[in-house]
Amino acid sequence: MKKDVTGRPRPQLVLDASVAIGLSKIGRLSLLQKIFGKVAVTETVLHEVLAKEGLPGAPEIKEAIDAGWVEVVAVETDPSFSNLGAGEAATLTYARKTGAPALLDHKVVRSHASTRQVRVFDTAGVLIAAKRKGFVDVIAPLLDELRKRNFHLSDSVVQDALAEAGERRRSDKSG
Repeated sequence: MKKDVTGRPRPQLVLDASVAIGLSKIGRLSLLQKIFGKVAVTETVLHEVLAKEGLPGAPEIKEAIDAGWVEVVAVETDPSFSNLGAGEAATLTYARKTGAPALLDHKVVRSHASTRQVRVFDTAGVLIAAKRKGFVDVIAPLLDELRKRNFHLSDSVVQDALAEAGERRRSDKSG
C-alpha cells in the first residue's frame, strides 16, 4: 500500500456521495474497506452526505471515519470542473491530484473524468470486484436491492455488470 509523506497509508480511492449512499442503503459500504483498504472522502462530499439528517450513508460514513478506514480530505476544487456539482468536482480534483481512482456513478461526471485521465470505478464495479475477491457470492440480488431502494442503475449497466461478474443475463427489465 502506498504511503503519504507522514508514512501513513494513502487512500486507494476517493468516494463520491451517491456511491456512499447507495452502498449504505444495502448495508455494503464496508466492501470498500475490504477491497481498497483506505478510502478518501472530500470535505465537500462529507458535507453532502451529512447535510440531511437521516440520509442513508451518514451513520455509515461517520462510523468508517471513526474506524479510520475513511479519511476526510480537504481539496481546493479545480476550476476546470466548475460545471459539475460541488461534490463531484471535489472528488475528481482529489483523484486527479493524487492519482487515486474516483468512485462515482453519474455518466456525465464519468465522461469528465475520462477526458482528464482520471480513473473511475462505479457502484456496479465495486460489486463485481467484491465477487471476484470472494466477499460476495453473487451480485444480482445486490443490484436488485439497489434498484428497489431507488438507486438508479440502468438496465444496460445491470446487464453488463451481471455479464462481467459471470452471472446469467436476466431477460426481465423490472426494477
